Amino acid sequence: MSTEDIGKTVAALVSRLPTGAARMLYGELAGAGEANAKVAVVRRALVERINASRQQHGRRLFTQLFEPFMTADLEMLRPGYSSVGVLHAVDIGAVWTQAAAGPLAKLAAEIEARLPVLAAERPLDLILSMPEIQGLQEQARRGALDWLTGDAARLHKVLAALNNWRTAELQRLGADFAPRALTTEDLITIRGVLTHGGALRPIAHAVLADSGSAETMVELAGSFALHPLQSLTPPEARMALYLVPLSLLHRRRAYRSVVPFLLDGTPTVQARILEAMDSHFGRICARIGKEAGLLAGAGQPIKGPLAATTLRRLVLGEELGHLDAILGIYEEFEILDDPRLGAQARDYMDQMVKAVERNLYPALIDRCVAAGRTVERPLPDQDALEWALGLCVRWRTVIGRVMHWGTGHSNFKEQVLELAKAGFQSALSDPRALSPSDRLGQAVRMLQMSKPLGGGAESWITLLDKGLVRTVSDRLRQEQPLRDGERDLAAALMVLVRDELRRTRHWRDTGLVALDELAAAAGL
Repeated sequence: MSTEDIGKTVAALVSRLPTGAARMLYGELAGAGEANAKVAVVRRALVERINASRQQHGRRLFTQLFEPFMTADLEMLRPGYSSVGVLHAVDIGAVWTQAAAGPLAKLAAEIEARLPVLAAERPLDLILSMPEIQGLQEQARRGALDWLTGDAARLHKVLAALNNWRTAELQRLGADFAPRALTTEDLITIRGVLTHGGALRPIAHAVLADSGSAETMVELAGSFALHPLQSLTPPEARMALYLVPLSLLHRRRAYRSVVPFLLDGTPTVQARILEAMDSHFGRICARIGKEAGLLAGAGQPIKGPLAATTLRRLVLGEELGHLDAILGIYEEFEILDDPRLGAQARDYMDQMVKAVERNLYPALIDRCVAAGRTVERPLPDQDALEWALGLCVRWRTVIGRVMHWGTGHSNFKEQVLELAKAGFQSALSDPRALSPSDRLGQAVRMLQMSKPLGGGAESWITLLDKGLVRTVSDRLRQEQPLRDGERDLAAALMVLVRDELRRTRHWRDTGLVALDELAAAAGL
């Protein structure tokens, strides 16, 4: 095989690797010492894979200045859920693109001439740490800072250019909204990072790295409160300082980790954090309401199975966790009693509740009705239905700590349990229609459907239900072993059967005696 053929084969294999795996493998090979020709081919393929998504080298060099204060979450640009202090990759991309097309054109051309050559031989992250490239980055920092500084008339033009580019970029990315327009206060924040970012990046990196440790966060918040920059008064310094705790919200959504900064921070820092948290809370409530509607198929021309994709389940689970975290903080700091923030939070929740009760609850009731009718086989979305019912219970538990309204959830719960119990009884009532395994399988599905809302075998099983006794007896006579759910239901019934047989030792029901013998033979 020729060197060219080997290169193509290796490139095809490496292209399947996740970027993180490719980076780890490159690190192993880089530390392996002298490389032969084949190892060199693998290294080049790995470099291409690692750098594949980083073709805008100048922009990457510039945005590195804003790590770790920057987020890539597009929702953080949506009007109503974006606040001052959010630094998005689109915002910083706008600064670089517009500066590179104007006052920094010569520097941008030099960067684009040098970096691609270097990026063909090694990962871009390693290149950006080279002293000569750091020098170019410093020139970009100073040049951008100068461009973003000036009188009101000049900055008005700068903002117009940035906002026009951002709007066009979101359209290119397929967003369904235009971003919140940048203001002079946002420019102050960007200038603050360009001026003081070097001093703040180490503690910001430490904050993000240890965001899962409550004890460490207390120590970091305490040291941050004594940071030398805290004594500076220019607005750029103040805005840059806010970004350290705000990065926990905007980059990690690590809401509990910001509590030590609320405790140790000045009133101004506290106000900034709570303002940002309010935006996040509104976004969370809106996202839950929207995803609940999509789960229910809101807006679709026909009713059908729940759209419980893997991604939607993940999103709703995560958002519910975030909702719980912020509500916990709001309770601890009595934010819900605040005339402005508390009223706004309740309005967010009210809109979310209306969306869930308007779209999701009726859809789930419809699917419960369909589940009760489909005796021969489970619904295609049976698992999704049980998951969604459990999600509703978790969601109601979270908001029920701070919000009480009407009887929407109570009525919903009663309807589901009534439908499930009716389906359970119906499945066992006509033994001529279906095989015992079908009947018992449907009864098990109805039990499973009721469990998230507190239903279950304990309240539904009775020896007076002759259909249940007959169905379990018929099922035990079949050769196929009981499935897990069937075994659990049969075992619950047998507890009642054996209690009854012990109680009536001399006048035993022959049907129950026969069932006991069948159960014993089946290991129950």
